[in-house]
Amino acid sequence: GSEMCIRDRYSIGSILKNIKGITAILNPTINSYKRLVKDYEAPIYIVWSVVTRSALVRIPSKRGESTRLELRSPDAAANPYLAFAVILQTCMDGLRNKVDPPAPMEKNLFLLSSNEIKQRKIKSLPRNLFTALEEFEKSFVARAALGDYIFNEFLYSKRKEWNEMLKFQQESEDLLDATLDMDGEIVAAQIEKIHEEYVSAIQYNNENSLSSVLALAYLSAMQYYFKPVREFPTGRGFADFVFIPKTEYRNDYPALVVELKWNKSAQTALNQIADKKYPESLRQYTGEVLLVGINYDKKSKKHECGIESYEK
Repeated sequence: GSEMCIRDRYSIGSILKNIKGITAILNPTINSYKRLVKDYEAPIYIVWSVVTRSALVRIPSKRGESTRLELRSPDAAANPYLAFAVILQTCMDGLRNKVDPPAPMEKNLFLLSSNEIKQRKIKSLPRNLFTALEEFEKSFVARAALGDYIFNEFLYSKRKEWNEMLKFQQESEDLLDATLDMDGEIVAAQIEKIHEEYVSAIQYNNENSLSSVLALAYLSAMQYYFKPVREFPTGRGFADFVFIPKTEYRNDYPALVVELKWNKSAQTALNQIADKKYPESLRQYTGEVLLVGINYDKKSKKHECGIESYEK
């Protein structure tokens, strides 16, 4: 009936008005925002609709007792207790203050150009956890729903998570820079640092565990290189890691062939790369290739790295 209709309208109005401030609760991890991007199924624009599935708030076509609102932005990482608390508080705030929603969006948002989005003054969800936390800090609705203690603890822990990610990113970039500078000592020291400070949960017990740490340590390379190929088939065995630079970075970044050893030596790794002619198997690539041998010595608990240059 009309009462349900009014309740729906005010709830929708308040969700659209307050969504930026509660997004940190609904999408609480750094990776949450890799889903909230254009051209994916997840919504990024702050609109509601009866028709288009790309809207943030959708009312499916069934009516009567089946009438419902769908808020489509939350993800599986959200704490359901905190999520329901902020959503219900937002809806209650809408009813109290009679927050009317704007007109519904009946076009498929993914078909609109960036200019059309701007012309219609359509706002977007926060693009990352940092922005979401800035909005969260200003949100009266979020604070009212959670209470001061949980509100402040959540804000503190999530800011810490964000700052640790920035620090890790810098460590990873320093590792990549040292690799490109062919400075084996710094590479070994950086891998040790990243293992101790960020992934100490991965216990070293074989070459596979070393490989897992390396995959994380070189995360910053993803900006300049295609996704690294692990266990790259060379025809004469498998190279542990191969990094091929993206087309636009070909002139500035060499390919990397990384061989790992356990309780042997970095030179043994480099000899294997040379003996088995691993660089020759990069058929679509010509240019400089850096050969990187990394060894972990279980007794001394130290990494060792050797780097050589190869022209293909």
